[in-house]
Amino acid sequence: MKHTPFTLISIFILLLLASCRPVATELPPTPTGTPDLRTPLALTAEAQTQLAADAQATLDAQATDDSQAATAAFEASATADSLNATATIVMQRTETSGTAQAKNTQTAATRQAGTQQAITAATEQAQPMADLLTTLQTDGWLTSTDGEFTPMIDFDESWAQINWFQWYPTFLSPTSFVIRADITYESASDVANWFNSGCGFVFRYEDNDNFYVTFMKLDGNVEVSRWHNGYGTTLQNSYYGKLDLPRGIAEMVLIAEGPSIIILINGQKVVRLSDSVFTSGDLFYTLVSGTNKDFGTRCKMTNVGLWELK
Repeated sequence: MKHTPFTLISIFILLLLASCRPVATELPPTPTGTPDLRTPLALTAEAQTQLAADAQATLDAQATDDSQAATAAFEASATADSLNATATIVMQRTETSGTAQAKNTQTAATRQAGTQQAITAATEQAQPMADLLTTLQTDGWLTSTDGEFTPMIDFDESWAQINWFQWYPTFLSPTSFVIRADITYESASDVANWFNSGCGFVFRYEDNDNFYVTFMKLDGNVEVSRWHNGYGTTLQNSYYGKLDLPRGIAEMVLIAEGPSIIILINGQKVVRLSDSVFTSGDLFYTLVSGTNKDFGTRCKMTNVGLWELK
C-alpha cells in the first residue's frame, strides 16, 4: 500500500498527539475529615466578636448603671441644693419680712414719737393761746373765739441798717387773727436809736407799698403804722413801759379782727384802734434796726402761735 506524503504526515501527527496524553492513574480517594484551617479562625473571630459584644454590653450596662447612679446623685444633690436654696430664700424672706416689720415698727414708733412730740409741742403752744383767748373774750376785746390754731416755727433774725426795717415771710395769710410770741431782743449797740429798734409783725400785706406794720420798740412804745401806696402813716404810738437794754425778753400779742387792731405787751393792752383800709393779706415777721454796729438789732420769737378767727 502506497502512502502518500500527506498520509505519512497525518500518521506522524497522530503519534505525536498520543504521546502527549496524560497517563491514566487512579485518583486518590477524597480526603475525609481534613480540617478547614479557616473554620477555627472564623469561629475564634466570631467568639471574640461575641466576647467583645458581651464585654461591650457589660461596659454599657455598667456605664448605664454609673450614669443612672450619677444622675441620681446629681438629682439628689440638685434637689438638696434646691431645698437648701429654697430654705435660704425662705429664711431670707422671713428675715427680710421680719427686718422690714421691725423697721416698720421702729419707723411707726419713731413717727408716733415724733407725732406725740409735735402734739405735745403744739399743746404747749396752744395752751397759752387758749388762756389768752378766754381773757380777750372776757375783757371784750374779741367778739368770738371760734377759729383754728396753727403753731408756727421759731423766728431768729438780725438787721444792721440804722432806721430801716426788714420783713420775713410766715407763708400764712390770715384775715382776722390773734398771734402771740415770746420775744428775745438784743441790740449790738448800747446807744442805739431805741425809738427805731424793735420786733414785730407786718400784716394784711398786699404788696411792698400797701400793708400794716407794728413794732414793740425798745424805747418802751408800741407803734402801728399803715403803708398805703408807698407812704407811711403812724396810726398809733403808745407807751407800755421801760424795757431792759440792750437785751431782754417780752411777750407780744397782736389782734386783728375786722377793722379792730389791738396790741398787748406782757399782758397789758397798749394799742386799740380801728382802720379798714386793708382787710386781708400776708403775714410777716419784722424787725427794725437802730444801729449799723455789728449785727444791729436781733429778734428771736419762740412759742409763736396763730389763732385764725372764723
